[in-house]
Amino acid sequence: MSGPRDRIGLLLPLPALLAVGAASVDAREPAAPPERPDPAEPEPAATEPGLHDTELPPELRPEARAAFERGEQAFARGEHHEAASAFERAAELAPELVVLRLDVVIALRHAILTEPDPEAATELCARLQRDAERVAEHPRATPEMIERARAEQARAHERCAALEPGDAGPRPSVVGFEPCLVAAPITEPSHGPCLVPPYDPEPGCAHRHDTAMLGVPLLLLGLRARRRRDALERMADRLPPDVVARLRRETDAPEP
Repeated sequence: MSGPRDRIGLLLPLPALLAVGAASVDAREPAAPPERPDPAEPEPAATEPGLHDTELPPELRPEARAAFERGEQAFARGEHHEAASAFERAAELAPELVVLRLDVVIALRHAILTEPDPEAATELCARLQRDAERVAEHPRATPEMIERARAEQARAHERCAALEPGDAGPRPSVVGFEPCLVAAPITEPSHGPCLVPPYDPEPGCAHRHDTAMLGVPLLLLGLRARRRRDALERMADRLPPDVVARLRRETDAPEP
C-alpha cells in the first residue's frame, strides 16, 4: 500500500523531485564554515621584509615619536637611508626602547641592498654591524629581537662581503699607519705606501730600522721626506681627518 509521499511523487514531475531531494539534503547537513586561511601561511604583507611590529608607549617623548613616524613614512616610500637616520634619531631620544634600534638595523639592511655607491654601502655595512651589536647587548632585547637583528645581518652579508678588499693589497690600518722609507735604488712600491706596523714591508720598501737604510746618503733626506708626504697624500682620503692632520705634522717636522 502506497503512502502519501509515494502518491506525491507520482504527481510531481522529475525536475521537481530532484529539487525537493536536494533541498531536503541541504536542510539535514549543517552549513559549512567559511574557508579560513591556513595559519601557517603568513599574510602577504607579513612575508614582505618590513619593519618590526613596534608599539610605542604613550609616555614616549613627542620628539622621539615624531622621528619614528618620519622613519615609517620614509620606509614606506622606499627611502631606506632616510628611514634609518630617522629611526636612529628616535633610538637616541628613547634608548630604553630596543625596538627602535632594531628598526634602524632593518632600514640599514634595505639601504645596503639598494645603495649603488660602494663607499656609501661600505659605511652602511659598518653602521649595520654596530647597531646589530647594540640590539644584542641591550638589556631589554628579547631572543626574537636578537635573532631578527642577526637575520638582517645575514641578508646583507653577501653585499658587505663583496665590498671588502680582495687580493689587491693589505687594508690600511689607522693605528700604526706610517709611510715607510724607500731603500736605494728608489723604486715605487707595488701597492702604494708601505704600512708598518703591523704589515710587513712591501716590495721596494724598507722599515726605518732596516739595515738596508744605513747606506742611504744624506742627500736622500729631502727626497725621503717628499716621498713620505706623497705617500700620505695618496692615503689622505681613506683616513680620518684628525689622523691625516697628525701625520702631516709629523711628516713636515724636521728630520732628527
